[in-house]
Amino acid sequence: MSDDLAVHGALYRALIASGPLADLVGRRIWDEVPEADDNRPQTMPFVVLADSSSRNLTAGAINCGAMTEVDTEILVFSKPSQKGTGQGSDEAKRIVAAIRAAVGDDATLTAPGWTFCLQRWLNTAYRRTEDGRTYTATVTVRTRIQPGD
Repeated sequence: MSDDLAVHGALYRALIASGPLADLVGRRIWDEVPEADDNRPQTMPFVVLADSSSRNLTAGAINCGAMTEVDTEILVFSKPSQKGTGQGSDEAKRIVAAIRAAVGDDATLTAPGWTFCLQRWLNTAYRRTEDGRTYTATVTVRTRIQPGD
């Protein structure tokens, strides 16, 4: 299994295992935004384990073990705001807090054959979508991983 797949799988398992996150989004944690149409509207809120980028931290090093750093974006989609319901931006912020607790600073991630050396929350950006009502958040986490037992 590649380092990118190991990180992706570990993050996904940690998100699915999070009770506080499940209380907010149920089992709606996906690898891509689900299609919606007139017969099956999108159910919000939901979380998408989205894009990632990786860097070789040991390129050119002599007598050093291999280590890769992977930055992963986790997207949050929250229901349109309805006054007094706690939906929209408040809901998105509660979901982000649950994500940060599950996969942020010092979270314990595992994957067979890999050692996770660092897990950090980097940043979060909140935005309103083009409809002017639905909120999104992008949470970026950083993982350092190396081959292990």
